[in-house]
Amino acid sequence: MEKILGILVVLLAVVMAGCVKDEVSYDSKVKVGDRLPVFSVVTDGGELVSNESLKGAPAAVMFFHTGCPDCQRELPVVQELSGIMPELRVVCIARSEGAAEIASYWHTNSLTLPYSAQEGDGVYRLFADAGIPRLYLTDAAGTVVAEFCEEFPPAARMAALLRTDADARCHFRD
Repeated sequence: MEKILGILVVLLAVVMAGCVKDEVSYDSKVKVGDRLPVFSVVTDGGELVSNESLKGAPAAVMFFHTGCPDCQRELPVVQELSGIMPELRVVCIARSEGAAEIASYWHTNSLTLPYSAQEGDGVYRLFADAGIPRLYLTDAAGTVVAEFCEEFPPAARMAALLRTDADARCHFRD
């Protein structure tokens, strides 16, 4: 009986060790006040979008995966934001998801936002190592004025933030 109990204790220890996960940082590599990192993607419409092409107007760069419940909740918020601000340049960049899955999700949910399917996470890793949905808002110069992860404020609030002058942004609070 002691031998069986000993084996069970060892097995339990092995199983528990397998459950230990490394601590993951949800911190962004790109902070408010930074310029967007150098990147380029091709959207579903064939447009080449880069950090340079987003300059000249406010922009929103969102990272997502259609299987992520938080992303499913926040994609309509970004869709609403693009309707409130027609001048906003928006690109949604997949984190490790193919075009067929995204196209199906976009169609089912009546989304019209431009997206870039990415089989890997190389572009995403320029911005962060973990955590989606993730949204970066930039001013016309390409400077990040806000960054949100997992939960976004209402679209009208983000629009107000983008339309506010730079000095007032430092006082913006949720």
